[in-house]
Amino acid sequence: MKKYKMSIIVMGLVFAMSALGCGGAQKEDSASNPQMNELSSAPDWVYKDCQQHFSNTTETGNVVCGVGYTSGITSRSLARSAAAARGRTEIARVLSVKVQSVLIDYQAAKGAADGTVSSEQQIQDMAQQVTDISLQGSRMVESWISPKGDFYALMAMNMSDFTGVLQNDSSLDPDIRNAVLNNAHKLFSDSDAESGEY
Repeated sequence: MKKYKMSIIVMGLVFAMSALGCGGAQKEDSASNPQMNELSSAPDWVYKDCQQHFSNTTETGNVVCGVGYTSGITSRSLARSAAAARGRTEIARVLSVKVQSVLIDYQAAKGAADGTVSSEQQIQDMAQQVTDISLQGSRMVESWISPKGDFYALMAMNMSDFTGVLQNDSSLDPDIRNAVLNNAHKLFSDSDAESGEY
């Protein structure tokens, strides 16, 4: 009889522990839901690819974008500035890689023609210079403040803003500027488009 009672107690403990385990998992799920609930009223660009925001506009395939986010900044103007800066940083990351690709192709074509070759560091420096100059053409398209007070900024730069800034800048080497401008379509495309003339 004692063995029977003991087995009932053990089974009861196992059942209770498994019920607590399931309850623990539910608590963990509900603990992550407040963040999802927080974003439930957010525009799609906050938690999806920001390119989708431009998919049904005239800027489709003609824009580079980035989302900046700040949390815990009570001053709205500071939060806006910080979020915008972080969005520009996202744009810079994308553009820098694409500009480097264009400049590598340019250097390969130029080097083959005149026997000169730039180092990888020189190409990175030129790409950074082009990116820094072009970010002047970026703009805040939309912003959103979460119920908790977090600030989100959708930053974008279209191809005409990019080319306009570069055309008006005299600090870039004219050959580099022309190589980038001739291949601007490649910078704003998701596909590997044919290179323009260098």
